[in-house]
Amino acid sequence: MKRLGLILAALSLLGAGYYLRRLAPRGLRARAPQSLRAVPGSTSAPAPWSAAPSAPTPSGWRSLPAPAPAPRPTPPPDTTELRVKPWAKTIVQPFLSLFMEGRKPAATTIGHRIYYYDAPSDQTRKHEYVHVEQADRLGTVGFMAAYTAEWFKKGYHKNKFEVEACDRARRTP
Repeated sequence: MKRLGLILAALSLLGAGYYLRRLAPRGLRARAPQSLRAVPGSTSAPAPWSAAPSAPTPSGWRSLPAPAPAPRPTPPPDTTELRVKPWAKTIVQPFLSLFMEGRKPAATTIGHRIYYYDAPSDQTRKHEYVHVEQADRLGTVGFMAAYTAEWFKKGYHKNKFEVEACDRARRTP
């Protein structure tokens, strides 16, 4: 009976991956913000901190330019980040939350594709990038099978893949 449950869970995850790929809009791939993109014709992006200080104020003090934003985490090679369409979010996210002890997932990773349900935080990105690396180590199907088996044994929060992803995302600057 337990083996049947594992097989059904693995098949449902594979089916969810198929539908997520079909339902994700093609034009919403993650892109760097305009301020971080390179200027055409230059070899690198302008440094936000290199701007000249502003003119002196009446009191004689100069204001400094705003500090540079923290760099976004860089994804592993060949990773595609997609946003799930709103109507698909209303179907897939509640379904997955049934298996996540009541928590709604922020994203789902299948191989090198990350499907975000909402705008991701840097912490969520780092967490999902660890799952991409885990899928590289074990192969997509091997990772999904091992993840599902671990999930049934220990639950979501004690799953060794989730523990590793949470720890590494917390430690990565």
